Amino acid sequence: LYITNVIADLKYLIIPIQTFPASSIIVITLGLLWLCLWERNWRFFGIFFIVLGICFSASYKTPDILVSSDNSAVKESDNLLYSTTRKNRNFVVKTWAKQNGQNEILNYAKYSNSNKRLKCGDYGCIYNKGNNKSVLLAYKEENISQNCNNVDLIIQLSEFDYSACGTKIIKYADLEMHGTHSIWLANSDIEIKRVRSNR
Repeated sequence: LYITNVIADLKYLIIPIQTFPASSIIVITLGLLWLCLWERNWRFFGIFFIVLGICFSASYKTPDILVSSDNSAVKESDNLLYSTTRKNRNFVVKTWAKQNGQNEILNYAKYSNSNKRLKCGDYGCIYNKGNNKSVLLAYKEENISQNCNNVDLIIQLSEFDYSACGTKIIKYADLEMHGTHSIWLANSDIEIKRVRSNR
């Protein structure tokens, strides 16, 4: 027990890193299998695949926005995730933090940098990464009616009826049905992935 406690108290025993994409894991696994299964010198060619997989993972970008029916988080200019809801201690949010290489998710109310990507007001919250793509986090109908044509994507974070809007929208019902939505803001497009498909 003494040895266990000493080891558990070691600093930097666990170093959090961001999640690896599936393609990197597959390439690294193939490299390890190649290295271990062959007996001749060409087995060392597996090291190439391992290094290639690590390079793929280094270039992988984690989502800019993560949102579910009762949680939401945004990546700020320091590349850390900040929770915009009070439920920042549950399992889902802890998983988001680990995927971004953090021990825990941070509270957005404590983020004091003047160069904020997320700005909130009476109109709701608008996330702008600085690449001409913006996302509205809408908590009520007025948020959508005021900003419908000014943003590239709307995320409905509570249940309410709203007037027709031509902008692409992630409805609250979608969040309840499909779980967490991951959103990347690229220069050319907005990429959205969700946890669950129709069941």
